[in-house]
This record gives sequence, C-alpha cells and structure tokens, in this order.
Amino acid sequence: MGRAAVVFALLAASGATTTRAAQMPTDNRPATTGAEMSILDRNHDGQITIACLGDSNTSSIWQHAAPGGFPSGEGWCEILGQLLAGLPVRMINRGLGAATVSPRDGVGLPGANLFFSGYDQLDSVLVGEGVDVVLFAFGTNDVLPENNGDPSSIVDHYNRLARRAKSSGALPVVALTPAVGLHPKSGKTRRSLAAITETNERITEMFPARHTVGFDVVFDAAEFLDDLHLNGAGQKRRARTALRALQSLAGQEPRSAGIRSLRWQAGLWSDGDPGAVVASGPQGPAATPPP
Repeated sequence: MGRAAVVFALLAASGATTTRAAQMPTDNRPATTGAEMSILDRNHDGQITIACLGDSNTSSIWQHAAPGGFPSGEGWCEILGQLLAGLPVRMINRGLGAATVSPRDGVGLPGANLFFSGYDQLDSVLVGEGVDVVLFAFGTNDVLPENNGDPSSIVDHYNRLARRAKSSGALPVVALTPAVGLHPKSGKTRRSLAAITETNERITEMFPARHTVGFDVVFDAAEFLDDLHLNGAGQKRRARTALRALQSLAGQEPRSAGIRSLRWQAGLWSDGDPGAVVASGPQGPAATPPP
C-alpha cells in the first residue's frame, strides 16, 4: 500500500487511535488481575495507559479493506486491551503503515496523530496522555536497504527512544522484529532476514529480557494476509505474546535473560523491578529504587 493510500485510509479512521479495554473476546481469557498489574501504573493515576507504536502490523484500521482482513480496530493492540478486560486500562494505537523507528523525511499528518517516525509517534503520546507503558514494534521497514537496513543504527534509535520514554516516567518494551521472510509466499522479503536476525540479536544484547517482547515468533502461513501482514489470527497471537511480556514486566512471570547483556547505554538495568536501574559506581553496580 502506498504512502498516500495509507495516509488516506488512516486519516478516515483516525478517531479510532485511542480505545479503552473492551469486552473480552470469547476465544481469549484474561490472565491477570488488577492487583498483579498495578505496578504498571507508573504515574499512580489509577489507570494503566499503554501506547502501541509501530508500522502497518500495529495499525489496525486498513485491514478491513484487504481480502481475508479483519474489522477496523481489532489488531493486536486493541486485543491486548481486551485481554486486560476488567482492569483500568487505556490503549493508544499510533501504528502507521510504512513507519520506521528511525527519523523519516515525511512526518505524516500531526493533526490526525499519524506519524511515520518512531520519534514522532512517541512524542505524540508523551504529552498529556499519562502513558505508563510504551510498546515499540518497528523494524520491518527499517531493515529494508532503502530505509537504512543497518541493525546497529536501528537498535541505537530504539535505545534513544526507550531512554526518552523512561525519562518521562513510562516503561519501554521493545519488540523483536518478525522474520517475515519465512512466509511461504515471500520472495523479496527474504533478503532482509540477515538484517532482521542481527537486529534481534542486538536488541537482546541491549535490553533486559523484561523490556522486550518476542514478536519474532514464527507464524503459521494461515496467520498472514500476504507475505508481510498478519490477519486476525496472527494479530491474536501477537496480542497474547504482548500480554505475557506485560506480565513479565509486572513481575508475574520470571523470564530467563539467557545470554543477554543488562547494559543500556546510560547505566545498567536490574532484571527485577521494572523501574529499578543499576547504577555503576566505584564499588561496582548498586541497585537504585524505581522513580
């Protein structure tokens, strides 16, 4: 879908970018309680506000026009809100087709909250929205040679954005990039597999396990609309993956860090409390309390 078509479709439905948790879908069950997730209410306003930033697989207002698509507003971000049904949760979806984590020449349509850059998407939710958690789900467009394709630069932008989110009081969660080239219909996307693999390796080296979400899960061919975009079934799988990541972030499910560095540029992260940072000093790392 071309940029003009994407902008037109998203502008027509831009009022659907913010939703509250809806009724639980019949094929999913909530797996958490308010008491368990309350630690994610970082600003203590009585509501957990989660922002989903990303590209066309995060945007959920164009697929209804595609063969085998799903109704508008039923992508993984909105389904995640449904999985948290009964909790004081507010979901914000800023996903936009063709978006990249890195800066772009075109900024989209700010008045309609449509942004092609991760920086612009993040800035749009950090002011006046009371965001507690930011889920970053870019990478698919970034790895293309025409956009950048350099895994080191991609992860550096993730690092900058995550630091910006945390400095504003929100908890960042960075998604591993899906291996879209594994889809049987794929041809042109296979050339990006090496870059995707290296990007994901660098993400797991940069961020602690609790601050990542495994969107690199291998999807079944039946969960795609085409060689790149997820259908309703694929979106549900991604939502369940995101839920497990939030549970881990809240400390409900321990996640093995494996061979991961806890280093994150400005210091070291602890892999315990999601708000705790390990600060280096003369006597070595020492845990500091969450802000």
